[in-house]
Amino acid sequence: MLCRMTTSAFLISLSAASTAFAATPAQVMNKSVEMSWRETRTDKILWSGKISQFAFQTKLTLYISSKGLVFSDMNRDGNLSRQVGDEQPKGNNSTRTWKIMNWHFEGRTLVGLQGFGPQGARRIAIEFDEGYRSCRATIQSGRAAAGKTTIATYMRTGEQAEVLAEQIEPPTCSVRDGNAFGN
Repeated sequence: MLCRMTTSAFLISLSAASTAFAATPAQVMNKSVEMSWRETRTDKILWSGKISQFAFQTKLTLYISSKGLVFSDMNRDGNLSRQVGDEQPKGNNSTRTWKIMNWHFEGRTLVGLQGFGPQGARRIAIEFDEGYRSCRATIQSGRAAAGKTTIATYMRTGEQAEVLAEQIEPPTCSVRDGNAFGN
C-alpha cells in the first residue's frame, strides 16, 4: 500500500529575548537548506498487535529569513506493508505531531527538536561549513525512558503504534541562496 504523508509546519525560531542560544549568523540569512533521508521502522499497532516493517523517504526544506527566522516544510513518502483494518482507531490526525520546534544555532550548527510520541524526541542538527555554502546533517532519536515505550501516531490513519526499531540512513544536505518557498 502506497502512503503519502505530507505536512507543512512553519515554525519561528529564536526570540529576540532568548539568551540561551547563539544569534543567527548573518552569512546564513536569506538561505534555504534541503535535507532528505530514508527511514526503516518496525512497529506494533496498539489496537491489533500486528507487527510490521516499512520504509519511507523524508524531505525537509528550511528557509532562514533575513531576520533570522526559520521556516520549515516536511514531506514524507513511504510504502506501508500493513493493511489498515476495518476498525478506526482513535488518534489525533493533527500535523502538530510533525512540528520541529525550537530551531536555534549552536555555533555554526542549526538545531531543531521534534517530539516523537509522548515518550521520545528527535534532534535534527545541520552543521554549516565556515562560509555557510554547504552543510552536513545528523538526526538523533531519543528513545523512551526505561520501562516506557515510544508511541507514534500515524497522521493518515490516526493509528498508534509502539516503535520497536528504527534505522535512519545518513541524511543528504544542501544549501542555496534565496527562499525555497518563493517570494
